[in-house]
Amino acid sequence: MSEPRRLGRYELKEEIGAGASARVYRAYDTELKREVAVKVLHPHLRREGSFAARFRREAQAVAALQNPHILPVYDVAPESSEELYFVTELVETGTVADWLDREQDPLPHELAVCVGLQVLRGLAAAHREGIIHRDLKPENLMLTAEGHVEVADFGVAHLDARLDEDAQPLTLSGNLVGSPSYMSPEQVEGGAIDARSDLFSLGVILYRMVAGRLPFGDGPLMQTLKRIATGAYEDLAGVAPTVDPRLAAVIESCLSLNADERPQSAEEMRTSLLELARLREIGDPAESLRTWRDADEEGRKQWKYRVVTTLVEEARGLLEKKQDPTLAISLVNRALDIQPFHFEAYRLLQATGEQQRSRAALIAGVLLAVTVSVLGGWQVVQYLDGHKPGDNRPGDAPPELEAPRQAPAEPEAAGERETKSAPKVPPPRRTRSPAPPPTEQATAMPGTRPAVDPVADGRLVLTTRPWAEVSVNGEAVGKTPLVRELRLRPGSHTLRLRNPQTRLVELEVDIAPGETLERVVDLPVLPALLEIVAAPGDEVTVDGTALAPETLREPVELEHGTREVHFRNGDEVRTLTVDAMAGRLGRIESPFLAGENRR
Repeated sequence: MSEPRRLGRYELKEEIGAGASARVYRAYDTELKREVAVKVLHPHLRREGSFAARFRREAQAVAALQNPHILPVYDVAPESSEELYFVTELVETGTVADWLDREQDPLPHELAVCVGLQVLRGLAAAHREGIIHRDLKPENLMLTAEGHVEVADFGVAHLDARLDEDAQPLTLSGNLVGSPSYMSPEQVEGGAIDARSDLFSLGVILYRMVAGRLPFGDGPLMQTLKRIATGAYEDLAGVAPTVDPRLAAVIESCLSLNADERPQSAEEMRTSLLELARLREIGDPAESLRTWRDADEEGRKQWKYRVVTTLVEEARGLLEKKQDPTLAISLVNRALDIQPFHFEAYRLLQATGEQQRSRAALIAGVLLAVTVSVLGGWQVVQYLDGHKPGDNRPGDAPPELEAPRQAPAEPEAAGERETKSAPKVPPPRRTRSPAPPPTEQATAMPGTRPAVDPVADGRLVLTTRPWAEVSVNGEAVGKTPLVRELRLRPGSHTLRLRNPQTRLVELEVDIAPGETLERVVDLPVLPALLEIVAAPGDEVTVDGTALAPETLREPVELEHGTREVHFRNGDEVRTLTVDAMAGRLGRIESPFLAGENRR
């Protein structure tokens, strides 16, 4: 049996990772009697000029950092060593990348806040010492058993001019340093970098956690770099419609092309995330992260319920103070996205609708008053009486004094075509994002926009069961079955199909020039919700299924249709029949709640 390979006092046991610059080994420290991780740089790097000297100097600078969110560097290869290596703590539980790969469902957005807060503490400590990471990505974020996130792998880091007058980024044989999908525009263009480059990379990480995909993609290298250099990414609210707009604003500010428009320090960005953590009652982000990671299905439900409670409470406070109804709607939508049938969230959604309608009425009144003052009261009265401009009845104003004709109204945006019980926040637009492909409709409802391009290249024949409101690339085009054929330009298009009694369906369609596609979509019907108010001592069954008392604290999910609800109180049984409507909330009270029947 061969002797284990040794580097100084370290016995290398097995390779546990490899990258463009190094291989990582599980090793044993023969002096301190502990397992460690040893990162051995590839041999060719030592031949790159002053690389070896600078590597040791910078590794020692990182080793001097004492912060719970920076992976400790224990040792650095001595000058006499033929190989370049450094020794760190061994984290058995892996990286944030490993954890994200194991997760099946979209992660709660609050977990991005938990990760971001910890990474920012580590970056703040490094940046204060003039150390820029340059290669921040999930693979370089260690996740410990306790839920702590530790920034690792400063192997391509460099000291800024405050600490090293010859400071230049370590390069790998003239290649780009860093992972392309997470690089900042200044790294792509070979410009000067500073701490704000690391914040850009962190913004990419948080975007991925919230949206489930990278903002600039992970396709061909040159395509990714071009998107980064031009800032071509989709609005976060477009891919994660229920994201808290304040979290979206923080993440998208990190992704600004101009470093001056990003957070100017890790501390500044951390302050913004701390406020969101406070609102969501996240005390210790490591503990919250560990709880989610290690919880079973029921534990995760409880974790989500606590978040939903804070969302509902914040939305209620905004409504009571009549402050920012748009944010209140966003918070309620977020709560319903996590827990679709939360009774109090439904009530608040109705309240936000009332406030929005009151606000709209107020705005309409102001506009009417302005119109009266500008055009004259007699013109408004004439308009309200149904007189058409240009009739020139006796006493009418001359044609040249008529109010100008208004352009035909545009169709409502997709985010505005909601019922009054479920208003949505339209996603913000970023002017630098690429516009979606133009779309026209071949058959439309009366009053919607007609086709404007007679030579559209593709045709989509759409059938939905049941009917659905249709939007293409965020633009509402009408309802099926009146909208049946859609003209689409060649390329990829996103269709959203919505019915109040079904789940939202999103459909990706790729169409070629001259191609005709057919799509038949069955929309999943939502369950009905029934709030059952029981009397003390009631035993409740629905269609023969007994319901536990704790189940009745929130609305019960039922299939669409007629249901029989039985209330047993002592020896008496009363039966009520209820029509459960898909996607709607109903209410039923126990007959034993009546004073004369209460037992």
